[in-house]
Amino acid sequence: MESSGDPSISIPLWQQLNQVLQTRSAVEFPHVPNPAGCEKRAAVALIIRVRPTYPDRPASVPADSCNPTNSVLQRLNTFFAQEWVRQGDTEILFIKRAAREGDRWTSHIALPGGRRDTADVDDRATSVRETNEEVGLNLQTPHCLPVGNLPQRVITTMWGKTPLMVLCPYIYIMMSPNVPALTLQPTEIHSAHWVSLRALQCPLLSIYKPCDISDRFTKSGGRLTRALIRAVFGQAMFPAIHLVPSESLYCSTAPHFLPSTSPNDHTKPWLPLGFIADLLGTLPAYRHSELLFWPTMSPPDSRLFIWLFTYNFRRKKVEKSSEIAGRTRVIEVTTKAAGVGSMDDTTVGTSSDPATTKFQQSTLWDALDEYFDLSRRAVLTALAVRFGSAAVLVYWLIKRVRRRRRRLAKL
Repeated sequence: MESSGDPSISIPLWQQLNQVLQTRSAVEFPHVPNPAGCEKRAAVALIIRVRPTYPDRPASVPADSCNPTNSVLQRLNTFFAQEWVRQGDTEILFIKRAAREGDRWTSHIALPGGRRDTADVDDRATSVRETNEEVGLNLQTPHCLPVGNLPQRVITTMWGKTPLMVLCPYIYIMMSPNVPALTLQPTEIHSAHWVSLRALQCPLLSIYKPCDISDRFTKSGGRLTRALIRAVFGQAMFPAIHLVPSESLYCSTAPHFLPSTSPNDHTKPWLPLGFIADLLGTLPAYRHSELLFWPTMSPPDSRLFIWLFTYNFRRKKVEKSSEIAGRTRVIEVTTKAAGVGSMDDTTVGTSSDPATTKFQQSTLWDALDEYFDLSRRAVLTALAVRFGSAAVLVYWLIKRVRRRRRRLAKL
């Protein structure tokens, strides 16, 4: 049997995406209430489009795919039955926020969206309004299909101690190859980028990005306090993805349009892996497991203890990924051997096994909750060993100096 990690025989991406979107439209993730003391809610739009290849650009789009009276399932099946969709490149829209002094999310790569207003009917309405305000894209046209949501998450400070807000992601897919031109809001958006889903799955683009955590441990405090925190804890090293956009739009009237230092930071945006983990987690497990980069810390002792404390946890996650990958591959190969795979067949390679389904619903973000608990203990242990070793060294030096003084006194 072929190796489960061989991408040459993998399920077509359009087929995976169709099944994921059908599932998301049929089963909504539940509403997550705000934790005590946290009133902020925000909603973002995960906007998907398919870029046609040069020879497959369609002359027209079937009316059924844009008919709002048809069910979501009918519209998705009609859309993915088109050859230009199957041969095209699936892309997701990301934005880079403008640089603003004192803003926690300054210059971050994100999905279009923002904070919920009291006038918004619900969280989805927030994603629609904010997307229109930030990038000028109307998500309420017949050519844009809402297809469910991703899990709502409580965003916290470092290691989950203080809740900041509840983030609510909603999925939209553009049913036409002709997506309207974007209009960026200069005070909020620096640039917008269409990025191929294949690039987000590419392990070669996975990196570790250092992050200053001094502002995440304390809400107040001067430079000395923050410098002390940086000296003790070092930097957090978060898994991220170098974005390779197929199309970018920059807001030339926005502040900091031109880079003030090295142009590399300007031309190479990066995305925290956890930000898109809920979507990547629904794709085949053998591809997903290749992106399992775990957060760590920059000091060597902290990094060593995190590796030791989380070794069994990480090993079990990788083994589970491989197990589910094998099941997915067996189902796919069996289906192909049976001759299934017609134009109307859009669910090949989808497992109905309860264990597989349960695992596919458990994403990297969920895994990170337990991982951060272990990492927190590891870092505290590393600090205890570090300061304990320093205390022993100081004690030994003091004792040695005293012995030397006694010897000199006897002379």
